[in-house]
Amino acid sequence: MDFYTIPNGGTIDESRIRQLINQGYSVLIFPEGERNPSSSILRFHEDAFRLAEKCGLDIVPIHLHGINHVFPRNTICTYSGEVTLRIGKRIPHEDLTWGQTYVERTKSIQRFFEGEFEMIRRKKETAAYYARFVADRYRYKGIEISSAVSRRLSKYDRYEKWISNEEDEVGRTAIVVNNQWGEMSLLMAIVCPKTHVTALEEDDDKIAVAFYSAESVAPNLSIRKKEGEKQIGQLMNGDGNNVLYIIEPTDKDLEIYGHFHPVIVG
Repeated sequence: MDFYTIPNGGTIDESRIRQLINQGYSVLIFPEGERNPSSSILRFHEDAFRLAEKCGLDIVPIHLHGINHVFPRNTICTYSGEVTLRIGKRIPHEDLTWGQTYVERTKSIQRFFEGEFEMIRRKKETAAYYARFVADRYRYKGIEISSAVSRRLSKYDRYEKWISNEEDEVGRTAIVVNNQWGEMSLLMAIVCPKTHVTALEEDDDKIAVAFYSAESVAPNLSIRKKEGEKQIGQLMNGDGNNVLYIIEPTDKDLEIYGHFHPVIVG
């Protein structure tokens, strides 16, 4: 095995790659050029596909999922989790259904990767998948908080009854009342990245812990002070694609929020 690094802004040295091919090497190229902290697929660079065209090489798609969840970019921390590697069907050099030119093939193969990755993501990225990651976000918040979060994740079976990526879509709003330490709203925001999640809590200390636990990993999550009925009306969007969750509601909560037809957690 040999490694060849392309400097930022550089291009593939075709003569070097041809030499490796002639020596019997298979060439593995990451067409995005970098890791994406949000785990979505970045734009594919054309160099890899131009090289395949010039050298008459087949392309074997390889899909990787879970790297950022186990070993996030720009950190020395690693987390327990699962990495999936899926090897797809070989794309022969002579197969022009992917495009007549390397430019067309770059675009069509990227669309293929995006579709395959979305299917893997939908299958893998459940509440159960992310539960350990969420628990790890509270690891250094003190033993009392960390233990409380772990107990609640266990008590409610990682909130799988209430959190599903099958419900995730652009424009959906989820409001979580009685957010407490924030593990449910954080888990929901990660599992459903297209959904805007707003978490409401009365306790200022719990708001602070929830905020810092979610920092940099859930841009679709807002954490606010719980204020009352009027606040819920303002948060719900007009198209009706809203869900209100109340964690362990009190009788007063049910009296105030009952007409919004909330989903009861607990």
